[in-house]
Amino acid sequence: MKLYKNEAAFKQDAVAYIRRLGYQVTEIESGNTQVGIPDTVVTTPEGDVWIEFKRTKYNMPQKEVRVSWRPGQQAWALMHYKSSATRHPALTLIAFDDCIAGLWVMKHYPNNIVPVSDFAYIGTSVKDIFKGGRG
Repeated sequence: MKLYKNEAAFKQDAVAYIRRLGYQVTEIESGNTQVGIPDTVVTTPEGDVWIEFKRTKYNMPQKEVRVSWRPGQQAWALMHYKSSATRHPALTLIAFDDCIAGLWVMKHYPNNIVPVSDFAYIGTSVKDIFKGGRG
């Protein structure tokens, strides 16, 4: 089972759903932006949420995930978290073949390896992620 063919399809579905929830969504991707800045920023009543979208071509492993952050992405997310007045972390959303997982980036992951237990959200649809919860 593949939930999404590619990252673009995943992002398009997620952004459309977030907009239906009534939030402002700004897509950032540009060759002129600073290295590491996430794909998208969502403005909510609680503050801005920066989101980096990823698509992998395998099922979610049981123990750990190697996130395909490009150089600078994890560092930007961590610096944003540490310097933000609201202490609101950036979110990495990953579409696996069998689920979608959300990770709030609040610490450094050497070699981009993240324990599955660190993911805040795991679901089978974009709605699952934005409702919150695991499973």
